[in-house]
Amino acid sequence: MKKVILFRHAMAAYSALNESDHGRALTPKGIVDAQNMGIYLKNKKEFPELVISSSAIRAKNTAKHAIKSGQWKCEFLIENKIYGGNPNYLIDLLNRQPDKVNIVCLVGHEPHFSKFVLLTTGKLKKLPTASMAILSFDCNSWSQLYFNSGKLNSILEPDFL
Repeated sequence: MKKVILFRHAMAAYSALNESDHGRALTPKGIVDAQNMGIYLKNKKEFPELVISSSAIRAKNTAKHAIKSGQWKCEFLIENKIYGGNPNYLIDLLNRQPDKVNIVCLVGHEPHFSKFVLLTTGKLKKLPTASMAILSFDCNSWSQLYFNSGKLNSILEPDFL
């Protein structure tokens, strides 16, 4: 069994005219939400072994706050192509992960995460900021993960924990 946690970045400040979307920082609420999500997974004992984040500042910082507050013992990687990466890219990225890892957390953006959930589970779910979709796949190798092969276990939102 393989699990994927799709973790949408926490709330970010609106960009100033001279700031890029890629460089947007988290708001104070976003920081707290990311920390709370990290603690929640720690308490559930369902934290990831590998976290792969978009290179956008808000995604990287969401991951860092969750990892630190949740005391996740995991590898942390940055993948530039998650920013703007469509579901086909996300499947390809997951297919390349080592099989010794059973739970991977991708930290990124809408609308690609919602589309990924739809294509892998048949469920249409929009992910609010700092929310997580936890998906399971009945396979032993990441290379066996494909569209229409997953199950949506839960959607976790920080305001409802």
